[in-house]
Amino acid sequence: MSPELENKLIEKYPEIFTRTNEYGEHEVVSYGIGVGDGWYNIIDSACINIQSHMEHHRAKKHLTPKEFEESIQTKAAQVKEKFGGLRFYVDNSDEYVRGILAMAESMSTRVCENCGNPGKQRKGGWIKTLCDSCEVKK
Repeated sequence: MSPELENKLIEKYPEIFTRTNEYGEHEVVSYGIGVGDGWYNIIDSACINIQSHMEHHRAKKHLTPKEFEESIQTKAAQVKEKFGGLRFYVDNSDEYVRGILAMAESMSTRVCENCGNPGKQRKGGWIKTLCDSCEVKK
């Protein structure tokens, strides 16, 4: 993902994409967001739903902010492409979050990873989800 779009997601969802290390410093997800720009909207939609769910939990739990971050808050461990689809690995998920991520991963196999237009999985050494136009450019 382009640095501009990656930074936009990190700034929009710091609760998901940053962690507090053992020194109390905030760190961004280790491997970055390793997918094409075309999946930005899928990731953005998943994150807004995950964070809304987290806010609902925050209102119900009587935990300190640190306890909430460590035990409840969903945190991205890695976001990448694998076998032509989005893979969004997280820490601290529940059934609802896993459902959101399964939907996002499923949607990614029908959206061009490069441009975001409708696409399909293409084989040829490496499976990629591309639209017809991006397939020709490849």
